[in-house]
Amino acid sequence: RIRKISPDGTITTVAGNAPGCLVLRDGGPATGASLCGPQSVAVDTAGNLFIVDTQNNRIRAVLASPPSLNSSSAALAFVGRSGGAIPPTQTITILASVAGVPFDVSSTSDGAAWLSADAKSGNTPRVVEITADPFSLAPGQYSGTIKIQSSVATPSIIAISVSLTVGPGAPPSLSVDRESISFTFPRGAPPRAETLRVINAGGGSLDFSATPSTDAGGAWLTVSPQSGTATPSADVAVGLIANPAGLRAGTYTGKVVISGPSIPNPSSIPITMTISNNPSALLLSQTGLSFTAIEGGGIVPPQNFAVLSLGPGALNFSADTSTLSGGPWLSATQAIGVSTVDVYVDPDTLPAGRYYGLVQVRSSGAANSPQVLTSHLEVLPRGTDLGGVLQPNELTFNAILGGSPGSQSVLAYNLTSTPKTFRAASPDDWMGVLPNIATITPDQPVSIIVQPFTKALSVGTHRSDVTLQFDDGRVRTIHVTVVVAAPTGGVSSASGSSQDKSATTADATCVTTELLPAVTSLGGGFSVPAGWPVALQVQVQDNCGTPLDNGSVVAEFSNGDSPISLTALKAGRWAATWQSNRSQTGVTITVKATTADGRSKGVKQVTGGFGSDTLPPVIADRGVTDAASGAALRPIAPGSLISIAGDRLADPSATAPSVPFGTSLANTRVILAGRLLPLASTSASQVVAIVPFGVETNTRQQMLIGRGNTYSQPVSINLADTSPAVFVKEDQGYIVDSKGNLVAAANPARPGDLVTIYCNGLGALQSTVTVGDYGPASSSTTNAVTVSIGGRSATVSFSGLAPGLVGVYFIRATVPVGVDPGDRVPVIITSQTDPPSVSQTVTMAVKQ
Repeated sequence: RIRKISPDGTITTVAGNAPGCLVLRDGGPATGASLCGPQSVAVDTAGNLFIVDTQNNRIRAVLASPPSLNSSSAALAFVGRSGGAIPPTQTITILASVAGVPFDVSSTSDGAAWLSADAKSGNTPRVVEITADPFSLAPGQYSGTIKIQSSVATPSIIAISVSLTVGPGAPPSLSVDRESISFTFPRGAPPRAETLRVINAGGGSLDFSATPSTDAGGAWLTVSPQSGTATPSADVAVGLIANPAGLRAGTYTGKVVISGPSIPNPSSIPITMTISNNPSALLLSQTGLSFTAIEGGGIVPPQNFAVLSLGPGALNFSADTSTLSGGPWLSATQAIGVSTVDVYVDPDTLPAGRYYGLVQVRSSGAANSPQVLTSHLEVLPRGTDLGGVLQPNELTFNAILGGSPGSQSVLAYNLTSTPKTFRAASPDDWMGVLPNIATITPDQPVSIIVQPFTKALSVGTHRSDVTLQFDDGRVRTIHVTVVVAAPTGGVSSASGSSQDKSATTADATCVTTELLPAVTSLGGGFSVPAGWPVALQVQVQDNCGTPLDNGSVVAEFSNGDSPISLTALKAGRWAATWQSNRSQTGVTITVKATTADGRSKGVKQVTGGFGSDTLPPVIADRGVTDAASGAALRPIAPGSLISIAGDRLADPSATAPSVPFGTSLANTRVILAGRLLPLASTSASQVVAIVPFGVETNTRQQMLIGRGNTYSQPVSINLADTSPAVFVKEDQGYIVDSKGNLVAAANPARPGDLVTIYCNGLGALQSTVTVGDYGPASSSTTNAVTVSIGGRSATVSFSGLAPGLVGVYFIRATVPVGVDPGDRVPVIITSQTDPPSVSQTVTMAVKQ
């Protein structure tokens, strides 16, 4: 303790009085601080007292005047709809002239209690999330106040005004988070589940039913629940299960229709199931990673991805890397027996610029090997300062009542070339953090140890923060969630992300009521490059400490990007890749987790923004189609002419100068399943290519585009043995008579006429043909085809590649007798695979 003797002989304590070392208790009254071995004091001319706190390795200050308190924002404005969803949260940062100043948070609002903060108290510096909920409000203008109050600072009260504009309520409006769903099975794989979220994008309540159907193979697709009610603040997760049991290798299709009394246009979601003869299939948790470095700066944090096996057996794989420019700056390592691959970048010799590379994962026996992950590196100019980087950004602990969990660590990186110093603190006595003050050098991260002291905590969920204030004024926050469970007796065991060290295990009767998602890969205030892939990694467990491995985790984006469904890994880890092409000032990511039965949910939001725009090629959603029908989401067959839509796919535009087509045109390449495709034409918005024969079918393969020294993100497409589609001309099938004239209303066919149908996707041929070359005079298809004209079977005399054309099939068929005449008689092609593959319906003119 530090004591003062007044002139009248009165002795009073000035600082100290709290027992213990390393628990500093900064920011509050000096008499509540903890000193450890104080040895000397000094007073400046302003009356500030300085204490040499020897064993705490600090010089402590007792200020003559109260510290100043301030907020990053004086006013906030929200916009929502009556009966609508909660608008994105906004944040305020509470700061003081010294760290650790305690404060309380309260909110008041007119009308219903629509205004709230995620913290009732805290210590500076602290980021506080503010939420405005318009659901129960009538249209109009509303005002409220967030009050920050501290008894030891000046001003003692900061009032932040909040306005909420509530627009008229909207009717219910159906939206779903996925346009299609694919199931990929190797031989002998068990059933798999995927989740479709039914979203009410309007207002009120949306009653719906979910109805599955399949085109062949029996009832291999089921859904649960088959009905539900979605509100703007509560989506409904519909579980889909595909069961390949008893089915032969092949590509199966179906759909799920979402309909209801207030849904004028039901939504039909195509479902594709591929079953391979191979014993395994690969799935990567990410499709791309982005790294940021500073020229001449510090080391870059590594990132990782998981390699999953979709088959019943163990999966052996290897990972290798390549780069398009800059030398071998990319590397990947895999620990023996671990399915996680760590990815590193070494920017030491690279000048400022953007660099692209690939991590390629191969596995013998996997149907869809190789799988690739693009790696993007931006080296910023020398002298750039992005602040400290944390990994991970959020922690979750599990403990038993009266016990204490093990500590966890966060690595703090410094990307610049000069050291950075930070001060770490938590507002709660039960949260310990070391070191309290540290300097990060460019060549090595600092490990921040976080240890909850949970012996005095009650059963339930407890939340806190560790706040890092850097010497450049930036603030970083590590969110911490601690779940304390009731004991039942027995031997202690690991639970969730850390191990309980008490003498009892968690209560097995604990009832799951809440999910607790934690976004570990992105922290509040994140900045990511627009157009590049961003790893989304989320840890999810329930209020009992049980990791969520079944159910759904979806990320939604306030800037209009499509929702993303995350992939379940193990131990409650979920992952996906986010690529935004909608750079704005800011974006809020809302992560929604739901149990498989839909009874328990949890939401987590994190807000950040975008750095510089990047310009890689982008394959559009639903952008890969067969060139005949142009129908999205249909499987693609080897030998097919395909169209790839997107942005910045080529520069300049070009057409293949000769036949056979080459695999590079101007500065563009297309890679499918690790193979280069012959290219017919390229432009900024479309590439036309041919799928080579010999690519593994009845599985999902990855496709990506290389333009110069850039890569697009890979997209997955379903490959089938056959996928017939008829070319269309003048709004009808491209069908010609024996003289080569288009069959049309002015030139109808008659029963008994021989017609030629130009088509796509008939698959393998009985003779070897160089893909990208002209069709030979005779190259018949391996799989037989049938043709239906006007509902009657037509005699097929030949099916194969069209002579003198590249990548185009044709069928010669005789118009059957008995067809009802008309200008738009339906024509359908069926490839006789198992299951059969059916084309779209086109029309032709028939006259008796």
